Amino acid sequence: MGLDSEPLGEPSARRVRRGSGVLGSEDVLTASEVAAAIALGRSLADEYVDAGADLLVPCIIGVGASTPAATLVAAVLGDEPAAMTGRGSGIDDNAWMRKCAAVRDGLRRARSRPADPAGILSAAGGVDIAVVTGLVLQAANRRTPVLLDGVAVLAGALVASEVSYAGTDWWWAPQLGDDPAELKAAEALHLTAPTARLRLRLGDGAGALAVLPLFQSMLRLAARTHSQ
Repeated sequence: MGLDSEPLGEPSARRVRRGSGVLGSEDVLTASEVAAAIALGRSLADEYVDAGADLLVPCIIGVGASTPAATLVAAVLGDEPAAMTGRGSGIDDNAWMRKCAAVRDGLRRARSRPADPAGILSAAGGVDIAVVTGLVLQAANRRTPVLLDGVAVLAGALVASEVSYAGTDWWWAPQLGDDPAELKAAEALHLTAPTARLRLRLGDGAGALAVLPLFQSMLRLAARTHSQ
């Protein structure tokens, strides 16, 4: 939806734009692109639920996604860049300082629109996070639970909570990593009792899929107990 290349050589009918703007130097999305991404996320939730899905697991796959995610979490919660900036894939001190600077610069733009979730996404979100924001909002509207795994997905849900806090009733963190923005977002959403603390740096749905068999076993046990 935001790839800066053609996937497998085929044009994507669902692409909002190629890539995003440079964080901190410009708005990463226009207002119309934010609206399109959120609408796309909502339509995806409707599509999956209408097809019979009773659980959604959004994932964001992209190198560097934790940088705009940290910026969004800091913007919503009012925290400072260094407190929100994690090591991601295991970056060294010099790379971490550059990442802090990028979060700081993005935060300057995002903080100019503190009461406007769409404006925050425009300043520092990116297509992927904006799509997740729309998806988790519509999933809550459709009374469908969502597993939130990874800092970027949690950042999208945190922005979504600024639109409708009732949505948190349908969101669950199946596992948490060790990224500070991930932990802060989960705490703000009251998702502080996950099934497992796997500390996966990858996130991106991998932890949710690892925990999913446990959920299925719990449901089977509950159903068997209830039938007795």
